[in-house]
Amino acid sequence: MEKQIFAGLSTQERLIISHFTALEQSTINADKLIEFHHCKRATANQILRRLKRKGWLQRLKYGAYAIVPLSATTSAPAIENAWALAMDVFKPAYISGWSAAEHWDLTEQIFNTVSV
Repeated sequence: MEKQIFAGLSTQERLIISHFTALEQSTINADKLIEFHHCKRATANQILRRLKRKGWLQRLKYGAYAIVPLSATTSAPAIENAWALAMDVFKPAYISGWSAAEHWDLTEQIFNTVSV
């Protein structure tokens, strides 16, 4: 297993990470950061890129990031709540197919993927 060394956070970055962690947000994007931090879009994107480079955010797709938990030993940990994350990343979306069948106990099979 690869160990990830996390870089230190500035006071501003620590405030941002703690805010979104306290809200239990599945994802962070520039719009959410602008709403909280009241900064320009370029500044918000720069903060997100810097936190990603330091290992505190995991890039999910263009402009969408997930917070790396404090207990993580790698910069790309397994996602604990894949459904909430999928709903945030692919908004508007819904859980479908075998994932929905598993949720409603219509099958006993356990799937490793989520159908969105």
